[in-house]
Amino acid sequence: MNTDNIFGKRLTSARKMAGLSLQALADKLGNVITKQSLNKYEQGIMKPDSSILIALANILNVSVDFFFYEPLENLTLDNVRFRKFSTKINKTQSCSIEEKAKEAIARRLRIFNLLGNKNEVAQFNFGEVTSSNVEEAAMSFRLQWELGNDPINDVITMLEDHGYWIIEIEAPDGFDGFHTRILNYEIIVLRKIAPNEDQVRRRMSALHEFAHSVLRFGKEISEKEEEKLCTAFASAVLYPYNLVLKEMSAGKFHFYTQELYLLKEKWGISIKAIIYRAYSVGILKDFVFKKMMISYQTKFKLGEKKVFPSKEEPTLFAKMIFNAIGMGVLSLTEAAHLLDISIDEFRNQIDSVA
Repeated sequence: MNTDNIFGKRLTSARKMAGLSLQALADKLGNVITKQSLNKYEQGIMKPDSSILIALANILNVSVDFFFYEPLENLTLDNVRFRKFSTKINKTQSCSIEEKAKEAIARRLRIFNLLGNKNEVAQFNFGEVTSSNVEEAAMSFRLQWELGNDPINDVITMLEDHGYWIIEIEAPDGFDGFHTRILNYEIIVLRKIAPNEDQVRRRMSALHEFAHSVLRFGKEISEKEEEKLCTAFASAVLYPYNLVLKEMSAGKFHFYTQELYLLKEKWGISIKAIIYRAYSVGILKDFVFKKMMISYQTKFKLGEKKVFPSKEEPTLFAKMIFNAIGMGVLSLTEAAHLLDISIDEFRNQIDSVA
């Protein structure tokens, strides 16, 4: 690909984000442009006229300006792993997700470079994690990050405050998130949720991906076991071991829906995860656990009520945008582009107080 071919690179990126092959894009254009012509656009051999350019923008759900912003070169995502054992996304969808993530990360890098910010990531030090010490690892994490034993009101804000980039992208429901590392930045990519969607799944996903970034595992630990340990760590961080023991009596035979919802509302963890927590710390015997899981599948097959009040939305990037505007180093037009909204929409959102 031609190094000066900005349009071609951006067209390729937009097409991948949309999850379309060259032929599928040609089909959506009504085949007024062939697959071969689209390939020549991407290679920088041909350029579209204005009518085709507008049609491409509409179909790919990007602005016309998107095609002419120079991309960051050599931006690759380090060690991205989708959850093979729980995620149901195909190769095209995973390619789309990674491309959207790269685009979002590139926008953040522009702001960090513009402001000259140095990103400091809080550390967590612990030895190799196994099934026998994962509870200890979670307690050590809360201690090192000075979280105490209280519920974590907002996991996303907590991670951003400690130097992590949290990025939201539009993605299929089968995708929850992944962790990646670029330069010295620790990045967690999450699926953007609907306003009426339960936040507890996102809290668990964020901490699960955080676990991938900080926990160390022995060579004998399989990928499937690592996934389970990351989930166990996230659950233990959200609902600490000593509080589980305190709030639920050992040997219980009966739990009530109202009781479980009260715990969910307090700790921001799903009812299903609460049941697993009670089992993992020895409160539930095997037969009671199995009975409760069968009951859960029956009572909650349509989903749990949303009772946890936190927003769980990343805000660091928007704060940096406004900081750059206030310093006079970023125009409103560029800010709108970085936020992926129209300039008119952005102007309607801002209100200077000084």
